[in-house]
Amino acid sequence: MGKLSAVVIPTTEVRYNEEGDAVTLRGLNLNDILLLVREQAPAVEMLFQEFMDQVEEGGVTADVTRHLLMTAIDRSPRLLFSAIALAADEYTEEGITVAGKLPLPTQLDIMIAVVQLSLGSEAQLKKYAEIASNLMQKMASAVEK
Repeated sequence: MGKLSAVVIPTTEVRYNEEGDAVTLRGLNLNDILLLVREQAPAVEMLFQEFMDQVEEGGVTADVTRHLLMTAIDRSPRLLFSAIALAADEYTEEGITVAGKLPLPTQLDIMIAVVQLSLGSEAQLKKYAEIASNLMQKMASAVEK
């Protein structure tokens, strides 16, 4: 049986200029998500609702992911920049600022990579969406009682 200390956290690199310089990224974990929720609850809630609406309309697809990224850029760019900084292990004001200054195509490439590292395949994402939907329904029922 393997040891937890032997686990290698999966990473990927995304190039951010024509010279081939790249940023190394990892997926977001539960602590990262909780940090984003604590610091930017309204933006996270809005994106989660948008995600659930998209799932109900047509399931979880790459188009849904792209739509959510564009929504984040439009309505809550700091959330997106914070997620990029977290995935790059540079969650500081400077890291968030630099993430905000990257060209839009680079930001999108980074976020697509982070989503894939964080959630895996579309099948896994669909599974997580169903779990989240069930939890939200149970929480809503509990509040109504």
